[in-house]
Amino acid sequence: MQANQAFRSAAENLFQTASAMKEWEGESQVAFIGAITKDKGQMEAFHELVDKFIAVLGEMVRLYVEAEQKNAELARQRSY
Repeated sequence: MQANQAFRSAAENLFQTASAMKEWEGESQVAFIGAITKDKGQMEAFHELVDKFIAVLGEMVRLYVEAEQKNAELARQRSY
C-alpha cells in the first residue's frame, strides 16, 4: 500500500510539473503535455487497480486465517 501511495504522489508531482510547463513554449512542451494528458488516465486507473488488488489480498488473508483457526479448532476437538 505504501508503494502505491508513493506512485500516486509521484504521478501527482508529474501532473503538477506538466501544469507548470504551460508557461513554456515549443515542441517539447507540446509533446510532454500531450504525453502526460494521455497517460494520466492510465496512471489513475493503475493506482485504483492496485488499491483493489490490495483489498482483495487483505480479504484472502482474512479468509485464510479464519479457515486455519477453524481447522486448528477441529484438530483440537478430535479424539481417537
